[in-house]
Amino acid sequence: LVQGSLQATDSAWHEGLAGWIPLNQIAGVVDAGSPVPPAFNPNAAANSGPSNYAGFFLRFVAALIDGFIIFGVNIILGFALGPIGAVLLVQPLSVLIGWLYFGLMESSKLQGTIGKRALGIKVTDLHGQPIGFGRATGRHFAKFISAFICLIGYIMAAFTQRKQALHDQIAGCLVVRK
Repeated sequence: LVQGSLQATDSAWHEGLAGWIPLNQIAGVVDAGSPVPPAFNPNAAANSGPSNYAGFFLRFVAALIDGFIIFGVNIILGFALGPIGAVLLVQPLSVLIGWLYFGLMESSKLQGTIGKRALGIKVTDLHGQPIGFGRATGRHFAKFISAFICLIGYIMAAFTQRKQALHDQIAGCLVVRK
């Protein structure tokens, strides 16, 4: 094919078939009348999802912005709770605030935190689609693993092909430019 994607009526063959048959007759490939899934599109860009990955330094600056926001919220919370409340409650509440901040914002229609939005980047799944709250939660808590190994999980974003940090790989996510 020179131009585009395959149609459900185009023929294909794989091991185990006696000959070439229409894609819509191969079980599990495509239902009759449905478009062919992206895996059968010969256009590589359509298969691989987004290719405008956000690099390490862009992500680092976004993380700094988000860190200042969460730090500010924790300071305000510490003052509101007083010295004893701050010592006893700020740390657990900080974890809760961070989780909800990242989880809710990255799974929203904005697809990113304030820091990411300010720099024009967003979080997607591996196909460029928005992520849900569960995946955003998994990505957030996987950041602890990225941090616990001397921040190597974060640094990986500078060296991987799709600019993924370890927590992105664990959660099956990409951070891309809009």
